[in-house]
Amino acid sequence: MHTTPPNPQSDQEARIRQHGDALLQAAEAFEPHNPVSHWLQSLLSRLHQNPDFRIRALRFVDLLPALQEDAEVVRLFDEYFSDAQEFPLPRLGRLAIRSGRLLGPHQLAAAIRKAIGLLSRQFMAGREPTTIRETLSGLQRQGRLVSLDLLGELTLSHREADDYLNGYLQLLDVLSVQPDQSLQLSLKPSSLLPRLLPERVTANTEVMVKRLRPLLLKARRQGVAVTLDMEDSERRPVILALFEWLLFDPEFRDWDGLGIALQAYLRQGGEDLEQLIELAGRRQTPFAIRLVRGAYWDQEVVKAQQNGWPIPVWQQQAETDRHYEACLQRLLAAAPGVYPAIASHNLRSLALGMAEVERLGLATEQFEFQMLYGMSTSYQQALVKLGYRLRTYLPFGEPIPGMAYLVRRLLENASSQSMTRWQVTNEDAASCFAPPKVETRLPAERPEAGFQNTPLRSWLKPDECQAFQHAIDQVRGQLGHHYPLLIDGEWRDTAACIASFNPADRAQLVGTTACASQEDADRAIRAAEAAFPSWRERPAESRAELLRKSADLLAQRRDEFAAWQILEAGKGWREADADVCEAIDFLRFYADEAERLAAGASVKLPGEHNRYFYQPRGVGVVIPPWNFPLAIVTGMLSATLVTGNCAILKPASDTPVIAARLVDLMQQAGFPAGVMNFLPGPGEVVGDYLVRHPAVHLIAFTGSLAVGQGILRLAAEPRPGQRHIKRVVAELGGKNAIIVDQSADPDEAIDGILKSAFGFQGQKCSACSRVILVGGSICAFQPALVRGGGEPDHG
Repeated sequence: MHTTPPNPQSDQEARIRQHGDALLQAAEAFEPHNPVSHWLQSLLSRLHQNPDFRIRALRFVDLLPALQEDAEVVRLFDEYFSDAQEFPLPRLGRLAIRSGRLLGPHQLAAAIRKAIGLLSRQFMAGREPTTIRETLSGLQRQGRLVSLDLLGELTLSHREADDYLNGYLQLLDVLSVQPDQSLQLSLKPSSLLPRLLPERVTANTEVMVKRLRPLLLKARRQGVAVTLDMEDSERRPVILALFEWLLFDPEFRDWDGLGIALQAYLRQGGEDLEQLIELAGRRQTPFAIRLVRGAYWDQEVVKAQQNGWPIPVWQQQAETDRHYEACLQRLLAAAPGVYPAIASHNLRSLALGMAEVERLGLATEQFEFQMLYGMSTSYQQALVKLGYRLRTYLPFGEPIPGMAYLVRRLLENASSQSMTRWQVTNEDAASCFAPPKVETRLPAERPEAGFQNTPLRSWLKPDECQAFQHAIDQVRGQLGHHYPLLIDGEWRDTAACIASFNPADRAQLVGTTACASQEDADRAIRAAEAAFPSWRERPAESRAELLRKSADLLAQRRDEFAAWQILEAGKGWREADADVCEAIDFLRFYADEAERLAAGASVKLPGEHNRYFYQPRGVGVVIPPWNFPLAIVTGMLSATLVTGNCAILKPASDTPVIAARLVDLMQQAGFPAGVMNFLPGPGEVVGDYLVRHPAVHLIAFTGSLAVGQGILRLAAEPRPGQRHIKRVVAELGGKNAIIVDQSADPDEAIDGILKSAFGFQGQKCSACSRVILVGGSICAFQPALVRGGGEPDHG
């Protein structure tokens, strides 16, 4: 007799459908019938069906709180929605709009704000303690647990971070009259400390533990659990490190009220889950793991593409769904060692969770479901009716940060199998419970041949940060060396020298270089003149190849050269690494461009044969600034050399060591003697002499306006024996302004201004030195900018 073996996959799908049908049936009794709910469903339907409308609508919702003037609200509304009917406002709102077009912008703006206000109140509990307590009590009467989330993230000042922390402390005071073991707080770590960066994991963690301790102790005394929200991937290493520290802190090690969120849309989510389960095994006290899909998908993709990084999130919604299911099954299997919190509005995910806990035999107190306040209310009530623990994620606080929350929640819940979408599009239930189907896609096309920017370091992996710190430590062991001149391929020393000190520690000698005289300048010019004829005739492809070899050598020593900039120029880790990347890019880009220009171009005229081409000029002098001692030096020097000119590099006296090491690296690439000469010395002695010299054909300068004007005057005056007009390429400093209009997100604008103004201590020509505020935004903008600018740790 033949028997068919059981199919575990088929059995599981049957259980999922069984539990899903039970959930749908239970939810029918709680289906809302009020106008606001129907309007919300209409809006969500449009958000899903029309991606273009979704982008415009959510951007408008996000910027609305920052608009101070009614006319600006109306203008932007018209720009985003040419037809008012395109935005599905409630009936009262549409009536007000029709009237407003006759009566003026005040009525129209009021109608728009009213509609968005209805939307925000649908998903937020307000900001007053009494309102929060009333909402909380109402949810608890329905049998729901609650997680309170004070809206706000990415604080720009310690004052803002203090306000965020105090908001939770005050909330605990308000709720202390009714202590509830089931209450939970959700904290965003980026709100606890400004500039939470992965390369500062240890320092950030120590500070945050100190800041969090009073809140955690108070929450523990009142029986209130605390969960750390996971944010964007840049902050993930810090949040994981913070959580691990708290788990094993003597005051919290035996507390089961700690928890953390885990994002399944991250490719690394499964590894993070295994790490957390391993921590739970070592700790021997369970903690909560809230499994979510994630709400920063667009931001993660764009940022990765901009920086040339691997995209950290799954590209298809079905891939995220499949990964979520795998993480969900692993998480539930780890119970009761951990406390699973299944956070989802996806019908299949909920049904899978119900089926798995039944298969594993978990008791209802060993796990819970979590859903967002205001979304899929009937299904929340249905889960409670079916006997499951259901925790509602309840945000409260100010409306401006609340809008950012609202936008992400709506985007997150427009997914392919979202419960919200099922409600508003009436899809067949079978498709909602079908397993995620990942499309087979062809491999991504390789980038076109040609120049590609060197990706910046992401700093997301601890081993990257450790390797970088190791490079700094190694360079510290090389400090104090002496670097001679380079003239005609030979290293020559001088009696005088230039000493370079660490700007962060003036007692630390970085190194010394020889100090050139005018006689040394004459020798360098003669060497360059002698090398010029053969260098000029060398094919552009051969010159370009030397630049590419230099780029390869620099890429191999990337961390080393970044470390030199930290110690000699005072750059931060990110600026130093970016400077090396830019130097590599200059070498490769100019190599490509030199080959392109060398090909020339035909100029076609009837009866003529014309050829347009470029030819080298002669001896070039390169005078770079101190603040970009590698990138700008490399750019100016490599452009001079690859176009067939010979170069004399006179580095800035504040950062001559980096220039010396760059010249040595390029010599290793194979540049002929005399083609590249290294001549450190005082600007007023050697620099002016080189600019005036009749044998010099071109000067490349980057620096101040005053010095640049002086160079232009000196170069413009012909000298005895000079038979050419000198060419000056000058990049001069100025005042950089940032214009902020009324539609700008205040936090984003302030963050950008502070980074521009104070990154690298503002020691660059592109640093923001003027802020121009358009319209009525100054009242709210200026105090926040001043608070952020007063922080001590910008550079």
